[in-house]
Amino acid sequence: MSPERIARIGQEMQTTCPGFDAVSFTAQVTADLPGLELKARITRTAEGLHQHLPVTGPAALDAVLRSLPATPEAAGAETEFGLYTYAPHSAYVAAHHLHPDRLVSEAGLTQLDDPHAHDLTLAVLDALRTGAPAYVVR
Repeated sequence: MSPERIARIGQEMQTTCPGFDAVSFTAQVTADLPGLELKARITRTAEGLHQHLPVTGPAALDAVLRSLPATPEAAGAETEFGLYTYAPHSAYVAAHHLHPDRLVSEAGLTQLDDPHAHDLTLAVLDALRTGAPAYVVR
C-alpha cells in the first residue's frame, strides 16, 4: 500500500463516484502510512474510503464495487500479489456492510466471483463460513 496505490484507488473512486474527493483522500491516508505495517495500511485505507464517500448505504457499496478495475491488467497487477492493492475494498465492506439481518444473494456472489474482486468475495464467504453477519450486494 504505497502512496501511489492510494492515489490510484482515490482516482478510481472519483471516476465512479464524482463527489469523492480523491485529493483529500490521498493526502489524509498517505499522511498516516509511515510506520504502519501492511494490515494497518489496509485498514487505514478502508477507513479513508468510508470517511470520504459522499454517499452511504447501498449507494456507497455500489460505488466501491464499481471502482474495481475490470481486469487484473487494468488494475496494474503485474503479479498475483498486486491484486491485494484492492484489499482495502474488502476491509471497507467487512467493516461497513455486514449486517446480521441480511444474506448474500447468489447474484451477489456471482458478481463478486471474478479475479479483481477476489478479496471481496473471500471476505463474504468467510463471513458465511464463520456464521458472522452476511452481506447483500444488491
